[in-house]
Amino acid sequence: MSNSLVRLNCWIWGDSPYHTFAVEIETAKTVGDLKHAIKTQDLALLRNHAAPDLTLIHVSKSVDDLYASETNPERLDIDLSRPLRPTSRLSSIFRENNVKDDYLQIVVQAPVTSLNCLVLGDDLKDAFTVKIDKNDNVSTLKCTIKEEKTVMLRNIEASQLCLFAVSIYADDDLGEKVQQATASREPLGPPLLPLSEVFPGVEKGHLHVIVQVPTDGELI
Repeated sequence: MSNSLVRLNCWIWGDSPYHTFAVEIETAKTVGDLKHAIKTQDLALLRNHAAPDLTLIHVSKSVDDLYASETNPERLDIDLSRPLRPTSRLSSIFRENNVKDDYLQIVVQAPVTSLNCLVLGDDLKDAFTVKIDKNDNVSTLKCTIKEEKTVMLRNIEASQLCLFAVSIYADDDLGEKVQQATASREPLGPPLLPLSEVFPGVEKGHLHVIVQVPTDGELI
């Protein structure tokens, strides 16, 4: 299989589970070549990103699990912390008999990610989403959140916000889980810390950022 043609089922992380697409490529090519092949699909979600900026994850997931994740995100258990190296040969990843027609092989992540946020003390209905480049840092995320919640945060400097990185499934017990999360972990650290280190991957249907707002000089 070292010099054969392989058909890979791909899916962009965060997109509808029904928006899979296939790419045919020689296994003698590299992961970097696969990124360029994916770009030739002219997909709207990737249109503003260069091929080298894409992150590819090798998986072996039934498409049934992918479809089920639309209503049950926990069903899609994918480790996003181990991206493929651009120089790796596809022949070393996709060997004989490990590429199944009804399975997903590649998850694509673009640099821009959507983070679901909630101000501590707010109800789930007040949660909001910000889009931010994963190459940005914690300071930029604070500024983006302040812009999104201009009215609430108009008298507060972005740097005063205290952020907690979490991954909490948004269900009826969210309030209790949020309180536990803020009590048991440290807030996000240095302002220049890259978001790619904080959020190697984000799960659909989950809360990703808890925002703690200062009042009269104290955090609430």
